[in-house]
Amino acid sequence: MPSSRPSGGHTASLAPGFWAPARYLRERITPSSAPRDPADPIPAADRLAGWRALAPFRGPEERFTDGLRAVGVTAPELRRLLGEDPAALVARLPGRPVWAGRVRSADRVSDRPRGEESLPGLLRIAEPLVRQAQDRLRVALRRLGPFPTDLDGLCAALTASVPVNRLAVLLKPTMILEINVARVEGRLASAASGEERYALFVDSLTRPEVRHRLWSEYPVLARSVAELLDGWVADRLRFARHLRDDLAPLCEALLSGARPGGVVSVRFGHGDVHRRGRSVCRVEFRAAPPVFYKPRSLAVDEQFARLLRRFNQDSPYGLRTPRTLTRADHGWAECVTARPCATPRDVAGFYWRTGALLALVHALHGADFHHENVIASGEHPVLVDLEALLHPRPPAKAPRHDPSGPNGSGDTAEPEPEEPALAALRASVRATALLPTKVVLDGAVAGASAADYSGLNGSGDQPSVVPVPVEKNAGTDQVHIVWEHVRTPGAENRPRLPDGSHARLDDHVCDVLAGFRFGYDWIAAERAELLAPGGLVAGFAGTPVRFLPRPSYVYAKVLTESTHPDFLRDALERERGTARLCGGRYAGPAGEVVARAEMDAVLRGDIPLFEALPGARKLLLDDGRSVPGFFAEPALVAVRRRIEAMGPEDRELQERIVAGSFAGGVDISLLEAPPATRRRPRTRTADPGELVAAATEIGDRVRRLATAGRGRIGWIAPRPVAYGVWDLAPLDQDLYSGLSGIGLFLARLGSVGGHPRFASLALDVADEVVRRLGARDAGGGGAAGRGAGGAESEADIGAFGGLLGPLYFLAHLDRLHGGTSHLAAVREPVLSAVERALGGTKAYDIVAGSAGCALVLLALVDAGLDTDGRAAALARRAARHLVAGAVPGAGGRGLTWEHHRIDSARPLTGFAHGTAGIVTALARLAPLAPDEGRARAVHGGLVYETEVFDAEAGNWPDFRTEAPSPYRSLWCHGAAGIGMSRLDLIGRPGMAGREAELAADALVALRPEGHGADSHTGGGAHRLTGRGSDSMCHGDLGNLELVLLAERSGRAEPGRLMRTLGAKLDTAAERGWVCGSPTRSETPGLMTGLSGVGHQMLRFACPDQVPSVLLLHPPLPGRH
Repeated sequence: MPSSRPSGGHTASLAPGFWAPARYLRERITPSSAPRDPADPIPAADRLAGWRALAPFRGPEERFTDGLRAVGVTAPELRRLLGEDPAALVARLPGRPVWAGRVRSADRVSDRPRGEESLPGLLRIAEPLVRQAQDRLRVALRRLGPFPTDLDGLCAALTASVPVNRLAVLLKPTMILEINVARVEGRLASAASGEERYALFVDSLTRPEVRHRLWSEYPVLARSVAELLDGWVADRLRFARHLRDDLAPLCEALLSGARPGGVVSVRFGHGDVHRRGRSVCRVEFRAAPPVFYKPRSLAVDEQFARLLRRFNQDSPYGLRTPRTLTRADHGWAECVTARPCATPRDVAGFYWRTGALLALVHALHGADFHHENVIASGEHPVLVDLEALLHPRPPAKAPRHDPSGPNGSGDTAEPEPEEPALAALRASVRATALLPTKVVLDGAVAGASAADYSGLNGSGDQPSVVPVPVEKNAGTDQVHIVWEHVRTPGAENRPRLPDGSHARLDDHVCDVLAGFRFGYDWIAAERAELLAPGGLVAGFAGTPVRFLPRPSYVYAKVLTESTHPDFLRDALERERGTARLCGGRYAGPAGEVVARAEMDAVLRGDIPLFEALPGARKLLLDDGRSVPGFFAEPALVAVRRRIEAMGPEDRELQERIVAGSFAGGVDISLLEAPPATRRRPRTRTADPGELVAAATEIGDRVRRLATAGRGRIGWIAPRPVAYGVWDLAPLDQDLYSGLSGIGLFLARLGSVGGHPRFASLALDVADEVVRRLGARDAGGGGAAGRGAGGAESEADIGAFGGLLGPLYFLAHLDRLHGGTSHLAAVREPVLSAVERALGGTKAYDIVAGSAGCALVLLALVDAGLDTDGRAAALARRAARHLVAGAVPGAGGRGLTWEHHRIDSARPLTGFAHGTAGIVTALARLAPLAPDEGRARAVHGGLVYETEVFDAEAGNWPDFRTEAPSPYRSLWCHGAAGIGMSRLDLIGRPGMAGREAELAADALVALRPEGHGADSHTGGGAHRLTGRGSDSMCHGDLGNLELVLLAERSGRAEPGRLMRTLGAKLDTAAERGWVCGSPTRSETPGLMTGLSGVGHQMLRFACPDQVPSVLLLHPPLPGRH
């Protein structure tokens, strides 16, 4: 790859062939001339290695050849082109391109007219080219005119609308490199300060010899600037013609008959730029309302307006669309103004209307209705960009090459059947982008763990989805670019109260659901009319709509990165940068055409634009070509099929997805709160049969919530997707909220209850878990999975994550069935991944770290499932990791462990993430690691939690920075989990003589409220119940594990557990089970959902048959 160090020479004029290196691949391969084999093959080989290193081309030769076919070149041709001598290239290429003539002649353009602003700062190098383009535009506008007096000021406004932002994207990276090089070489030393040296460099850009040197060194940059300005001239001229020709109907349709008193301004650049610089423009008139010009047909907008007019005939709330005027290749739209609701009551109407629009857009296969495409205009949510209605289903992706195929041949892997839950979610209301949806980010880099840019949310001050280039030390000679997530302004999509404050979305979930139900039922009831020949749905057949192969931000990032100076000396290097778009392409020759079209658009400086006609299968490219038969079926066929299938069962699924999408961004354990009112205590005692019956009922509900197909199974539910962040998503294979936890419950239910349907379903779940672990292993990253927090991490080796959580489940399944193939299928890759991860992880806790890892490995050992001793060896290594990670506590005598992810004032106490869980793991490791270091760590951990215990509160502090109260009583944090830990330690090796101390700690958690800091939560009720949910992690049924352990060890009065469970059963019969998701939304997982409730019912009914998952006890054999 060429170096980023520019030359220091000063060429007085442009060389005759300076333009040749700016030619792209296909421009260098001409019918009459082909490059010769390079005289020196080494440089060509080095550059070719850069192409091979790209992800789409990496691997076997076949993969490289296939990738280059999409680029449009063969490997031998590419090698010859990469090694071609520049002089030979100039000699064999025909003619000088138009852009090169513009660059050469730009310095002959007259000085800019008085009063026109020059380009800012580092863009000054392009000023002659801009003046030249402005002159051409003025001449063309004069030829197009005369314009009516209604449009006075138009020509001046267009000439002034220089695309400064687009020029900055192209020019600044190179100019920033150059100013730094000039500083290092001492060429700016005559100036005293950084600001003065900056001004000196900017002034140098006005000198022809400097410009010529830079254009000669960076010919691709020169070409890009010149062609951008050519597109700018053509686009502004096209707009002027459209405005002149459409003025009369525009006044009638959008300006209420008013005639403008002139043009105040034209502001292009709203949204993405397509087709050689075309973009949406806001036109400000004198004495008339503003309008938007859109460089596409608005036929789909007009047809959707017809549908809404029909809907409004039956709806209690009218829906609104912007007024529009459409033409074949462009259109005009009303500028919808955001304004507050007139009354608080109107906010409910806003959200009802949003729900109804959600149903209509879903029925029409709409997509991309994010926060910028919705305007909150009083009580009306107005959709302002409908180009992604009737979005076609994309074709299959090209198959990947598997380097681990037979004999390392790189066989083409057959595509796996799509995960059914993922397929269902993609085909659901979530695909509209209206519903809240989390984009998970790296919190340490982005400043937040997630962002939500949905049409219903999209609040301001969120981090950008991807890093963007940001100038640092701007205006000085040390200016440089840093890629970082920036805070984004909010859009105008959220309704505001009369005082201007934003309404709370969470307060209006019921309104969204009510509007959705009405809209959904209306579509189902009027199905025959809607689908009739020539009806409202058929009217969309010929309306052009957009097809989105990838998110626009992916294209924008590739485009921005392609302006790095290293890519602007030789066009083949820039083309190599854009060739990353060959990755993830669609299958077959059609996919290759699309990938090449993506590359071409980015090289032009555009965001690629693809369109389709809903009644046809062809794909329309942005250069006028089409790809026949690209789609498997027309979008209109899919829309008809969806509407025909709409009914009660599908509506229930869609409503669950709507409701589940509002699962907030904070873990419910941080929002612990008892119900607002307490019922009179009940004295009925539950019996084991009732508990098993309740578990069976829950098991059937979990079965109904499953999505299955083509031999695969999954669930859609709210789950943690990052620490402290929840979202609706297909469940992963983890134990915490995913398939392994569900499978564990179903397997136990099948064993205890004797119901084959649950045992069979558990085996299906095991098949799916094995498939997923195998797919991850084949993907090259080992069998590492997702953690309880949802984020992908090689270091997630905790008990509840996506790596060891499945191993724990499959070990239990193996013992229940007297042996299965599942455990053996994943044991070796999982243990290998653990071995790799233990070397670098800084996670020590139960949920995500080496303490949980050790307990799962011990479960294998204790269950007789470690025949080769590998699990025991890794458990000993985990013990060493824990001992090495211990640090002295603030008091000096105790030992603690810092958490790798959770911010806290002091090291955490508690079981899931803190000291109690780590101590439990170390104590149970005694038979495998009977060394003094481990024993000291156990003792030190207990000392630390004793030191911080608050006797007055009767609890251990919750030191998390974001904890809303200082004391908790949950399995995950606080007294309940610590109490379980202490009871589990009694009788363990090394605990002799500490029974009384451990028992006393455990009994602290059994105190009723009123005996400590928790007394504020209610008079006399027990701190273990009334936690706000029934979940295992941070709810009542998890806490009641402590009561079970205390009763079974003789340290609590027998019968209290069953009396409490009797009350729980009665309450659940009235209100249902309350899950531990942030909005208490129903979720099937183990630690926060229904499977955990069911598991605890079985545990309390048959404690000798059902081991404690909360303490990660080893599996027990089932009934054979």
